[in-house]
Amino acid sequence: MQNTFIKVSKNIRNFEYDPGKGKFRNWLCLITKQQAANLFRKSEPKKDVSDTEIQRLPDKANDSDAIWDKEEEKHLLAIVLARVKTKVKPKQFQIFCAHCIKGLGAKEVTALQDVSANEVYLAKHRVMPIFEEELKLVKQDEDE
Repeated sequence: MQNTFIKVSKNIRNFEYDPGKGKFRNWLCLITKQQAANLFRKSEPKKDVSDTEIQRLPDKANDSDAIWDKEEEKHLLAIVLARVKTKVKPKQFQIFCAHCIKGLGAKEVTALQDVSANEVYLAKHRVMPIFEEELKLVKQDEDE
């Protein structure tokens, strides 16, 4: 990991953002992949591997965009939830997170939180518009 940071810090001055060439994260992923490959080459004794064996290996490199997007989504959700938490009552926030974020059914939430089904739906009804507004604001900030 340290070698990757060193490589990035040495090359960041030469990096020029060009939307036509790709995203910054693609450049960063490329450096990370290269460093991982270098580490693998240094640590593994060389073996003879046939072309058919190489073709059967899964190509995890192409999943980097999906992994990045998933992590970015988690990060945005954490930011939005932190903002929402400051704007609603703690009990409503807990109910909302259990029901709307974690996907628990109303019956499960009533048992866990010791509330009625009406309270679950009321919390959802009150917190969801706040959540959606904060999500919209965070995405606008991200785009700018």
